[in-house]
Amino acid sequence: MIEKDLPITATMPNPYSEKALNLNLGLPLSSSGLIFKSLRFFGWLGSTFFRFTIEKPCLLSWKLLPVSLRSWISFKSWNVWLLIHKNTLGKSTALHPSLSHEYAALTTVMWGARLFPMTLSRMRFGLNQIECNFPPHKHLKKETIYEKNGKVKGVYITSQSGNPDKSSRRVLFWLFGGAFLSGDVSGNIGLAESVALSADCDVFLADYRICPENTIFEASEDVRNCYEWLVLESGRVGSGKQVSILGESGGDEGRGAKRRCTDNPVASLAPRRFHPPTDSNLTPSAPTLRRSSLLEGISSGGGLALRLCQQMVATGNPDLQLASSILLCPWVHYDWENLYPSMHENIVHDLVVTQSVYEYVVPLAETMAGGKENRLTVSPLGDSCSGLCPTFILASTHEVTYDEDAALAKKCKDAGVDVEFFTKEYLCHVFCLIPHLPESKEGMKKAVDFIRAKW
Repeated sequence: MIEKDLPITATMPNPYSEKALNLNLGLPLSSSGLIFKSLRFFGWLGSTFFRFTIEKPCLLSWKLLPVSLRSWISFKSWNVWLLIHKNTLGKSTALHPSLSHEYAALTTVMWGARLFPMTLSRMRFGLNQIECNFPPHKHLKKETIYEKNGKVKGVYITSQSGNPDKSSRRVLFWLFGGAFLSGDVSGNIGLAESVALSADCDVFLADYRICPENTIFEASEDVRNCYEWLVLESGRVGSGKQVSILGESGGDEGRGAKRRCTDNPVASLAPRRFHPPTDSNLTPSAPTLRRSSLLEGISSGGGLALRLCQQMVATGNPDLQLASSILLCPWVHYDWENLYPSMHENIVHDLVVTQSVYEYVVPLAETMAGGKENRLTVSPLGDSCSGLCPTFILASTHEVTYDEDAALAKKCKDAGVDVEFFTKEYLCHVFCLIPHLPESKEGMKKAVDFIRAKW
């Protein structure tokens, strides 16, 4: 099934969209009204002044502080704010009364971000600061990886409870998110370490090229290089069966692909359609396989994770197959001319992918895809899901990627994949990465339980 044939309305109307939502902090504002537009105009003025005066010194000064100190300041400030908010505004600003006090307080803090224009430097700074929420352990055992003349880069973290025999260790292959425009390994180290400790495994954080300096295809090529090195050359795992993958959102296909247009510099990396071997033993439920590799991807990293799984199935090589994949709010559909409804409708209340983020990212989609000719081939959702490893998908019913995540879950189920689709109502994109939230803890526990069950 090619991209244009996907059932775009398969998950619509969203059964949750008709429930009463407390938009815009409960204020009498309309996202299309004059008052809201005026607020955004003044936000643009203030943001422009800040950008060209003190923004760089302020952000640089913050980054120069030790991560332990930044984390301490962040958590102490949050605790004070939560106490004040709980005893004054309560849940009055939350999208729905069923949400926690923590999420209501977070909503009040983050709502205003939609009034200010997004820039590339702000996106990259923000995604790097995930480390403040998950500071690495002071006794962290990590190794910087630089192999094959820079084609393989990343950080390998050895779990303190890991098996001393490298060849039999279980490894989590981690792909950071950031809409392909931001995100980095350093900002994800503490988060990846915390998941690896809970799952009792090592973790390899793959570093890949990001846009707009590069394309999604090149990011996918880097991911595949890192994974094949880990499994086939590093000596750290016996096979892909010892690796699981986690991805955060977005993805693409990389090397070994069929050339589509000889005059396009990225055409050699464009994805080819494949048909999984019907006589292979790569079915997810095969009881004889003891897979110890797991893939995890967040947002755009989730798309990269999905594409990698599809590529590994296409190889037909049992040693390259994964134990499972964990896709956290994955972004898997990049057709900028045919977006799922939730991608443009839920920006009015999503705290992460706001109107400002949407307005900045979507116009860059064609550049990230390497040209308009790749519009229908750039998304992993358009490729086969047959033969994929057991897959866990987490999403909120009210975030921007919900529709495409629901479509992916259905496609996996129809293909006979062992898939679990865990959803929570009324939350924002990648809510699972915000440790202050009770809702986040529940989501990450589900993911870790899935990892441990599929080793």
